[in-house]
Amino acid sequence: GPFQRGIDVPFYWHVPRSGGGTVNDILGSCLHLTLAADAGGSEGESGVEMLKVLHFAHEVNYVNVDTSTLKGIQRAQDLNLVP
Repeated sequence: GPFQRGIDVPFYWHVPRSGGGTVNDILGSCLHLTLAADAGGSEGESGVEMLKVLHFAHEVNYVNVDTSTLKGIQRAQDLNLVP
């Protein structure tokens, strides 16, 4: 069925050179979803004990977790990023 905001959690494994950047653009810019990806760890937020939305210069927003590493995935779980 159609995407249900607040219920469905889009997940994909980004394989380099396979269009993952385009998927990020569609999820962030077109569907206005906040993403969890390696960009979320770029602000040095690993010591922050709560989820925070990071607003970068482009239209895509990220939460302050780096889901490209095991440590970042554990942190996302600890912060209850996904129910």
